[in-house]
Amino acid sequence: MSVVERAKSTDPEEIIKVWEGDSYQYLSGKVIRMRPCDHKAIQDLAIYEFIPPEQQKISMNIPPYYWYQGCSAVGPIQRIPAERVLPLMDRNLDRCEGKNAWGE
Repeated sequence: MSVVERAKSTDPEEIIKVWEGDSYQYLSGKVIRMRPCDHKAIQDLAIYEFIPPEQQKISMNIPPYYWYQGCSAVGPIQRIPAERVLPLMDRNLDRCEGKNAWGE
């Protein structure tokens, strides 16, 4: 919504001007950046490992120390930085020609 507020318009062309190259943060703290040349979102990637109930104390710290009994649930989470998992960019697009992977 902040993009529409900053554009002071609901016109898509006005919104695009504000949104291109913009970064924004979710309430969870996750930061996403809009690549200007192709409008793809750049963000970190999370890998969730599912583990059996007896190992779920890693992610559930109150009794009974598991999320679900009888099935796997989320355990350790690994984060891959955005620069390692950039979305593919079509360098044949006029707007992306000569730009680096960040669209700059």
